Amino acid sequence: MSAEAPEGRVDGYGRTVAELSALIDPDTTPTPEQQAIIGAGLAPTLVVAGAGSGKTETLSMRMVYLLDHGKELFGRDISPDEILCLTFTRKAAAEIAVRAQARIASAFGDDPARPPVSVATYNGYAASLVAEHGLRLGVDPDAATLTDAALWQIADAVVGQWSDPIDTSAAVSTLTGALASFAAQTREHLTTPTEVARWATLELEDLARLPGARGGTALVNANGNPTPEANALKQLTTLIDLAPMAEEFLRRKRSGGFLDFSDQVAYGVELADLEAVQAVERSRYRVVLLDEFQDTSPAQLRLFARMFGPGHPVMAVGDPNQAIYGFRGASASALSSFVEQFGGSDRVASRTLSVSWRNEAAVLSAANVVAGSLPAHPSVTVEPLRSKGQHLDRPEPRRAAPGLVAHVALDLVAEADAVAGFIAARRDELARGRGAVRR
Repeated sequence: MSAEAPEGRVDGYGRTVAELSALIDPDTTPTPEQQAIIGAGLAPTLVVAGAGSGKTETLSMRMVYLLDHGKELFGRDISPDEILCLTFTRKAAAEIAVRAQARIASAFGDDPARPPVSVATYNGYAASLVAEHGLRLGVDPDAATLTDAALWQIADAVVGQWSDPIDTSAAVSTLTGALASFAAQTREHLTTPTEVARWATLELEDLARLPGARGGTALVNANGNPTPEANALKQLTTLIDLAPMAEEFLRRKRSGGFLDFSDQVAYGVELADLEAVQAVERSRYRVVLLDEFQDTSPAQLRLFARMFGPGHPVMAVGDPNQAIYGFRGASASALSSFVEQFGGSDRVASRTLSVSWRNEAAVLSAANVVAGSLPAHPSVTVEPLRSKGQHLDRPEPRRAAPGLVAHVALDLVAEADAVAGFIAARRDELARGRGAVRR
C-alpha cells in the first residue's frame, strides 16, 4: 500500500473510523464514545477521560484518522510531525509515541523515511520554544536548566546572606526550601513575589478593620496552642517577609543565565504573545493534542490559548477526578478554563470516555460514589465510569471474595499488616479451589 506523498506527507485514503479500526486491530472495536473522538472535526474539543478508559489508544487512533483525512480536513495531506501531542511525563510521552508509530505503520505501511508524530512533555515543549525563540526576549537559548540541587544552593546562599528580619520560627533548611518553592510558584502563576506580598498585606489590613483582634479570629485554643486560623495569618506575614528574598533569588537566576522548569513555561507564555512565534508554531503544527490536561498550570493553559487560540484545532484530554499535581502549580479549574479560553461552551465540543477497561463494576461503583462528592464545574461533564462487562452487556467476573473491601488503619504499620493479611486471605481462598499456591 503506497502511503507517502512528497515532503513526508501521508497520502490519506479517507477511510471511516470503523475501517481504520478493523485494519489496525480486527479484534477490537472502539466504543461509540471513542469513535466520536477519533473521527471528530477540527473544532476545539475537551475530552473528559476516566481512569483506564483507553485514552492513549484513542489519541493514537485520532492521529491515524487525521492523517487519513488530511485533504478533507486541511485541504492537503499532512505529515505525522505536523501533529503535536503533549503529555505530562516522559514515560507517558514515550508510550504515546510508540503506540502512534505502530498504528500509523499498520494503517499506511512501514516507511523508515516517514517522520514520527511530534510527542513531548509540556515542559519539553516550553523548553524548545525558549531554545528556538528565546533571543526575542533576551534569553540565552543555551541557558542552563538547573536541577533541584542547584536551585537549593542558590536559595541557601540567599538565606545565608540575608540580614533583614523574618517573622518565622522555621529552620533554615525549611526556609530555604520554601524560598525556592515560593519563587517557582509565582512563575507558574504568572505573578511576582512583590505582587503576592502586596496581596497578603491588603488581606491583613482588611482583617484588621473587622471587629475584634484580626477580625475576631481566635489566635490560641483552650490549651494555649495556635489555632489553624492563627497559623494561616502567620503564613501571610511570612509571605510578606519572604517576598524580597524570592525577588533576590529570581534576580540571581537571571543574572547567572539560569532557568528552571517554571521559567521555561513563563518565558513560553511571553513568546506565545508574539505574532511571529504564533505564525511559526501554527504553521508547524496543524493539530494539537493535549493529554493529562487536568494537571496543567494556569501558565501552561495561557501558553496554549495564546499560541494557538480558539481558531486552531486543539483537543484537550483530562479528568478532574485524577488531578494530582496541585503542589506543582496545577489548577483545579484547568478543564473549565480550557472551555472558557478556547471560545466558550458554544464553540468547544465536549466529549467523554466513560468505559473503564481496567476495573470491574464492583470497584467502579465505589469509585463513582467517591468521585461524585468532588466539586464539579458546569462546563465540565464527568460521566460515571462503566466497566467493560457493563459496556458489552456481559456478566462481571465471579470472585471468591468481594471485589472491594474498605479498611481504615490506625497507622502505617497497621495498614501494612492489613494489606498483607488481605493478600494472604485471598491466596488461601484461591488455593482451596486450585490446589496449593506457591508463597
